[in-house]
Amino acid sequence: MVAVPHRVERLRIKNTILTYESYEGLDQSDVGLSAVSRMAEIDLSDSTTLTDYEVVDITTTWPHISTLKLNGCINTTFDPSYSRDIFENLGQYGRLEVLEANGVPFSDDDIDEICWYVGGTLRRFSVAGCPLTDHSAARIATDLISLQSLDVSSCGQLTDRCFIVFASLRATLSFLNVSSTNVTNATIGLLRLCMPQCQIIQ
Repeated sequence: MVAVPHRVERLRIKNTILTYESYEGLDQSDVGLSAVSRMAEIDLSDSTTLTDYEVVDITTTWPHISTLKLNGCINTTFDPSYSRDIFENLGQYGRLEVLEANGVPFSDDDIDEICWYVGGTLRRFSVAGCPLTDHSAARIATDLISLQSLDVSSCGQLTDRCFIVFASLRATLSFLNVSSTNVTNATIGLLRLCMPQCQIIQ
């Protein structure tokens, strides 16, 4: 990884085994961070072999990124301690604005860590097809205070009551995708009444 030019701003990694030693030579201290600080986006989408400790290494090396994409990493499950490390890494610089994790099997604990560490900076959060629960929906609605775009499409476990809580994001939310869910027309009507400025995809 030390061979990646410092001018690179976006990096795509797919199904590549990266050991901790892969990052040797990259200075991760505050002093040396300028050497890797141009990196803004890491895309790990569709990596079927991705492990949670590999994501820890990546976010330890580039904790200042503004975009992390994990779409389609359906085989990646997060041990609670690794999940905390990942989002604590990203939270220390307060720059993460986009988290795409469509299809990732996030647990309630994972959502808790996301909300705790990066909830104040996330502007776009996409968790389509994730096994979200009532608890996760409530945390998202309460803690993602800067959220502008939310995609919870194909989250079949969510009830009408879960969708209503998203109305608490009306001060910032401008896009909400609830397609392929069990939300009723009556609830959609209430959301549109509460959030007239928000584009709701049903």
